[in-house]
Amino acid sequence: MRHLLLAVLVASAACKKAPSYEPYSDTGAGFSLEAPKGWPRDADPSPAGKPVTTTEFIGDPKPQAEGVALGAALTVTRLSRKAGAKVLADTKALFPDDAAAPAESQRYSRDYEHGGPTPMHAGEAPVQMHVEGKVFRTADAFYVVELRGVKEKFERHRPALERALSTFRPG
Repeated sequence: MRHLLLAVLVASAACKKAPSYEPYSDTGAGFSLEAPKGWPRDADPSPAGKPVTTTEFIGDPKPQAEGVALGAALTVTRLSRKAGAKVLADTKALFPDDAAAPAESQRYSRDYEHGGPTPMHAGEAPVQMHVEGKVFRTADAFYVVELRGVKEKFERHRPALERALSTFRPG
């Protein structure tokens, strides 16, 4: 019986389709990465020159609240570091040296609740969420690459975050 159970587990693991990815490049926002194939993209159609742009790949959609995709969302946010030649904000919390050289932050993660007992969500229970990501610094911008998802489904989508972080290239 034990061997039969083991065989069933191995067979079911082998039948699961591995996620596939495709190259995505956005010259206006200034980055490229490999994104999960089949995850619809929501991006600013003309990001060039804007101080903040966000590109979001939405997977495992769940009913949305306030326009926020719940389920899983892989997001790349570009925050301009400069207005002309002046650095816009003090960023010592992310990068103590605040140099113009490329750098990466430490990974971050946190749990939080979306919604809950507020006038906008009357009668709704809060949704337990989890977010993980990393910040990349270039001379011109900060790029925040993160995966946000419903907590109980987050681990299922972790490969999308790992692939995005390993293939992310600014510029």
